[in-house]
Amino acid sequence: MKHDLLILGSQNAKKADQELSREQIRPVQILHKNGKTSPINFFNNWGKVGVSSIAWHVDFENRLFVSTNDEVRLLDTKARNFDVLNLGRVNDLHDMNFLGEHLWIANTEFDEAIKFDPYSNKIAQRISLEEFRIALDKLDDEIKETKD
Repeated sequence: MKHDLLILGSQNAKKADQELSREQIRPVQILHKNGKTSPINFFNNWGKVGVSSIAWHVDFENRLFVSTNDEVRLLDTKARNFDVLNLGRVNDLHDMNFLGEHLWIANTEFDEAIKFDPYSNKIAQRISLEEFRIALDKLDDEIKETKD
């Protein structure tokens, strides 16, 4: 392996994971080039299901955007504190990435993509993806148990 790798995980990846206590979860770890892992304990108590995604932009020195299940936090890595972004109705947040100067956030609970402007600290656009959802009445009973 050429570089260290940042590993993100959450407490709900599998149904059995939801039975684990927070002390058993390491939501952010580093896999080092030598094959050893080390947890970044700062994140251990973040959210009920851990850390889903981390995004960084060159214009925001010492700042990381970190998603948990139901919020996105702007972490100041020097001060070791954070602010919660005002995103309104969100839940089941997964991936988020910068495309250009905007942070795109997957708000899967509500079938939408959120385009966030980190310079003005405001939502630039909400895009509904509900039309792409398969109608639940067409699915068999086993699949209906799945929320998303």
